[in-house]
Amino acid sequence: MPKYTKLLEKLRMSSEEEQSKFIFDNKNLCVCRTCRSYNPCAEKNKEVLFCLAGESPICIKEAKGCYCHRCPFHFKAGLTKGFFCLRGSEEEQRKKK
Repeated sequence: MPKYTKLLEKLRMSSEEEQSKFIFDNKNLCVCRTCRSYNPCAEKNKEVLFCLAGESPICIKEAKGCYCHRCPFHFKAGLTKGFFCLRGSEEEQRKKK
């Protein structure tokens, strides 16, 4: 079973408290804030971890670069996609095949 699938299963079986801790801990690994596509609106709205949360709901509308594959969480979670802020979470992109 791929790393990402195991991670999702584990998260879905976790309590809300465990899920919140996981997200908080992994926000520290997130490189979204250093990406050229990230903008002041996204910063103001504290949008990060698009690989789990999905695309930017209101702020990021233009691709200016993608650092997803450089992200420590990308490797840790076994992600294969990118441009999460515009294309949706890893899970959403995998379903679009």
